[in-house]
Amino acid sequence: MTDTAAPHSDRSTEQSRSDATKNTTKAPGRTQTFGVAAVLAATLTALGYPMAVLWQVVTPRVEIISAGSGWAMTEHYPSEFVEADLSLVLMGLIAGLLAAVITWTWLRRWRGPTVLLGLVLGSLANQIVIWRYGVTQFNQFWDSVRDAPEGWHMWRPAAVKMVNIDVGAAWHALADGAIGAMFSHLELGVLAGMPFMAAFVYTGIAGWSRYASLRPE
Repeated sequence: MTDTAAPHSDRSTEQSRSDATKNTTKAPGRTQTFGVAAVLAATLTALGYPMAVLWQVVTPRVEIISAGSGWAMTEHYPSEFVEADLSLVLMGLIAGLLAAVITWTWLRRWRGPTVLLGLVLGSLANQIVIWRYGVTQFNQFWDSVRDAPEGWHMWRPAAVKMVNIDVGAAWHALADGAIGAMFSHLELGVLAGMPFMAAFVYTGIAGWSRYASLRPE
């Protein structure tokens, strides 16, 4: 009777150790999770450059004629002035949706608030890269306009209007205690589309997860 119970006890002990080992393997460390979130944020930031080029390609441009010392538009109040902002918002929403779904699917072992933070910060940095790329193209364009011969037709690159980010001015406002003025220099405008959508979709999927830890047990 005793000999029969002993092997059963040994098997139970081995099974418990096996389960403990599996649970330990499934729960990544905090340092590793932060590393994954940082890589995710860096990857999304780097993707901003090809997305910026794509944004410039798909966005209609405003036609401008060089007029010697100045310039003139071929039509009054062209819709292309606002289409740059609208196309960036649409691109950001689509990119945020895809980024959230891919992050949830591919990084299932590290699901949680830390990866969500990396997703949101990376999405915001992605949009800032696109915005700054547009600013650079915009400034180079006007340099070309000044040097262009009179009557030369040129097409202005896409540039975002609904953004006001000046970290230096915001810092000075904070130092002076003007909190309201600080936030007025940190208006994301259309750049908030991608991080908002990414956070919304990721947390929405997490809310429907059947796992308490968000990771498959």
